[in-house]
Order: sequence, then structure tokens, then C-alpha cells
Amino acid sequence: HRILREHAETPFDLVVGADVAYENRHGPQLAALILRLVRPDGTVLIADPRRPAASSLVTEMREAGWRHVREEVRYDGRPDEQGRVIYLHRFSGHPGVQAPVARVRYDDRWSGPR
Repeated sequence: HRILREHAETPFDLVVGADVAYENRHGPQLAALILRLVRPDGTVLIADPRRPAASSLVTEMREAGWRHVREEVRYDGRPDEQGRVIYLHRFSGHPGVQAPVARVRYDDRWSGPR
């Protein structure tokens, strides 16, 4: 939670996760965390070795208004129990979040809303 508190006021342009959903209950938890970490115009990339529980994250993100594209990425490494394909989920354009507006001081004047 320390990292989230330190960065709560400065959302990221890009959030990347790999193999993060192990159980269906993780979908809502991860979606809520991602919503706090990424800018409204940002992108989220989740690499998923085709775990069944990852669908709960995809469902939560889509229902929250994120655009979603899934790409199948083949790799030559040692296959795991799911095979040699990883799903790359790309989420973008969350419409319901307003990014914090930066205010910068120039001498005795402020830019941005007060």
C-alpha cells in the first residue's frame, strides 16, 4: 500500500502486469487498483498465460468502460500446461476517470484551475 499512497496523485501513462490473475476474486481487486494507477488516457498491458481466472479481470475492466483488445502471442520457449501462446490484453481509454489537473506556479501567478 505504501507504493500506491506515494503515487496516488500521479497516475501513470502505462501500467504493465504479467500473470497477475490466479483466482476469479482477483479480477475486481486488480481492476480497482488499475483504475487508481493509470491515467484516463493511459494504457494497461496484461500478459496472461491463458489462466481461466484472467477472464474475471477482463470482464471487470470492460464493464467499467475500458476498451479491450486481446492479442495471441506465440513464443518459442518451453511450453507450460497452457501451451506456447500467451494472451496480451491491452486496455485503453477509460472514459469515467478524470485525471488530476496540474497547477504550476509562475512567479505570483498560477496556471491551471484554482
